Amino acid sequence: MLPMRLALLVTLALATAGCGAMEQTRGLVPRRTTAYRQVVSANDRLRLRDWRTAFVDGLAAARKAGHGAEIDREGALLDPDAAQTNPAIPNGMYRCRVIKLGAQGPGNLDFVEYPGFKKQLSFSVEFFNTLVAMIGITALYVSMLYLILHRLSVGFALLGTTLICVIVLYFTWYKTLPPPAKPSSEDEQNYLEQSDELGSVEEAA
Repeated sequence: MLPMRLALLVTLALATAGCGAMEQTRGLVPRRTTAYRQVVSANDRLRLRDWRTAFVDGLAAARKAGHGAEIDREGALLDPDAAQTNPAIPNGMYRCRVIKLGAQGPGNLDFVEYPGFKKQLSFSVEFFNTLVAMIGITALYVSMLYLILHRLSVGFALLGTTLICVIVLYFTWYKTLPPPAKPSSEDEQNYLEQSDELGSVEEAA
């Protein structure tokens, strides 16, 4: 009887810990913050000060490279003087993209539009996958306890539960993952290398 109670306590503790880690914000971003001023570097301040100049120069370089139609298609997104009347960010589903304007060195592309991505699963499916994962992980941990106590039938039953959870997640989660990202282009690699070098210089300063 004692091993059964101990197993139930372990299961409850793991499940409670898993639930406690799931937090969601409500409404809009609660408040603005100026904490960045405590860690921003001198070079960061220059970039923040000259952001509009860099924006305009990047647009000019992209148009000169023949990407005027792509820029016009984005409308207000690529307008340096556009602004939102309500800058607070609401919760919800977003389709994210990255558009690079200008180049930091000769030979690099002046306009790069990376493919968009968005959340693949609804909240209900993600909640189901989380619940299945918690059951599988809990069953795996508790099965070790029963195997140590030589309660082999219960231990292997719990391992079977974990295996079933893995199979379910294979179809409801793993099969829905996006395909592997393509190798980075030469322009993107150059940009990342330059960013790393700039970060190293700032840390040394």
